[in-house]
Amino acid sequence: MSMLDEYLYNASSAPQVTSQDMTDKEILFVQDSNGGSYSGQFVIETSSLANSGKFLAYSESYLEIPFVVSLQASVTLTGADSLINGFMVGLKNGHHQLIDSIQIDMGNTNVVQLQPYTNYHVSYKLNTELSPSDVSKYGDVIGFALDDAGSATWAAGANASGDGTSNNRLSLANLTAANTIAATNWRTSLDSGTINQGLYERQKNKALDLQPAVGTVTAGTGWGANPGINTTALANQVAKSYLTSSAVAGIGNVWQWVIVATVRMRDLCDFMAQIPLLRGVFLRATVNYNSVLGTVTTVAAGPTMIQTSLTQLSGRTNPLMVASSAFGNPSNLGVVGGGGGVWSIACGIGKTTSPVSTVTPPISAVRWYVPAYMMNPLKEEQYMTMNKYKTITYKDIYNYNVVSVASGGSFNAIITNGIINPKKVIVIPVFNNAAGNAATASLNPAQSFWDTVPASTSPLAALTNFNVQISGQNMFQQSELYDFQQFLDEHARTGINGGAFDSGIQSGLIGFKEWTHNYRYYVCDVSRRLPAENNVPKSVVISGTNGCTKTLDLFCFVEFERKIVIDLETGQIAKSGL
Repeated sequence: MSMLDEYLYNASSAPQVTSQDMTDKEILFVQDSNGGSYSGQFVIETSSLANSGKFLAYSESYLEIPFVVSLQASVTLTGADSLINGFMVGLKNGHHQLIDSIQIDMGNTNVVQLQPYTNYHVSYKLNTELSPSDVSKYGDVIGFALDDAGSATWAAGANASGDGTSNNRLSLANLTAANTIAATNWRTSLDSGTINQGLYERQKNKALDLQPAVGTVTAGTGWGANPGINTTALANQVAKSYLTSSAVAGIGNVWQWVIVATVRMRDLCDFMAQIPLLRGVFLRATVNYNSVLGTVTTVAAGPTMIQTSLTQLSGRTNPLMVASSAFGNPSNLGVVGGGGGVWSIACGIGKTTSPVSTVTPPISAVRWYVPAYMMNPLKEEQYMTMNKYKTITYKDIYNYNVVSVASGGSFNAIITNGIINPKKVIVIPVFNNAAGNAATASLNPAQSFWDTVPASTSPLAALTNFNVQISGQNMFQQSELYDFQQFLDEHARTGINGGAFDSGIQSGLIGFKEWTHNYRYYVCDVSRRLPAENNVPKSVVISGTNGCTKTLDLFCFVEFERKIVIDLETGQIAKSGL
């Protein structure tokens, strides 16, 4: 029997459903407890939802974060139309880049431990587990569009696209006025002339231009003078992201991007993806977020940009990207038309204080939206009887970083002396901020306005002779030397059906081209062992050699399995630490 025949037979034989399992559904939300005051952390809890009497689908829940980005220049940029446009500033890949770390408590029990650099690990998960159809359906709402792997370039100092590693071009700057490539420029166009289509796709949802009229600049009317949504009031009414300004003539003007950022809770931690329908469960989420204040010095001749300072207001990474100032790119007129100058760029939840934002986002606090269901009484009785004690099995993460591995240097580092039931080790290589990676020694790729890190690794950040030891035992019989080994033997085995060769269903967005250029995740599956050994603490050691010319930092994550048992009648944890 063919697969189609079998499907038709099974579909025809299945009994028809005559009753609804769920009789009602509504979407509930709670706001954070910060009271509109944010200084790097927000806390949000679900006590009011726990008392609703409904079954809560936390696996479908999401955060809505009112994020504001501000830009102010030291020179007048309001002398002509379109000097500042919505495509100039945006977010790195995925709204989860706003999150530095998250802790989840259920009742009085910690179920997700607070670990730094959570956005690095979330980026790895989404890049390797989402399918193109997932991106097509959810990418725009969660701010996700994969950065192009082949368009990253590097400059030692000031450059049209910034210093250090950059991947922020939205237009081919090396095309001539006739829109053709000169014969002598052919190789350059292949090496560094491509654009970051992913950044462009993300910008489309943040670039609605609703600037008020100021000086000689006419009021923004959206895209193509389309009057559908052409005021900030209309945009706020539907929580549409947009660009506006403080409407001050001259140097005092502050441009502001209002971004309503959706973050799916299931993306932030596996616990939220695995939690079943529960009633009466109290959760508390403590979230540390990323916000920055930086300065960019621009020069009209060239034009060029260079990052001259970065203050990490909270968190550990810069969630912002500034588009290139090369000819035809979004920042070009702002640099050339403004005659250069210093730009101050900041971001934060609800507002920024330097530059001072004047905009009011459509929502005033972080919200946690949770679908709530009423179950058919017969189905509810059956559900509660069959699942009086429900076991939740999920993966948590542990982070440890190995810093300053010199070019050609070897490393042998203890990631942890003892962790129970480890499942996977992920190593994310990133250029160190040492001198030689950019003109200034302080330019950390994850804090750069031009770099895609931590949504990617650094380009061509190669490791070789790579191995992982669990309790002194090598996971690779022979240390992995070559790219094809790591990609085929480990990286490609992630996702649906473990990436089986014979499956027509695949997940993951990182093919070999992407992996070898800009997504060089080094992975080792360490889950294979006898069940009796799962509760025995294991040491984790990584070793290898830096195979590229740059000093590397290695961001290392160990995924390990945790279990809790929940009493469905009370919504309380009956047993943990299994």
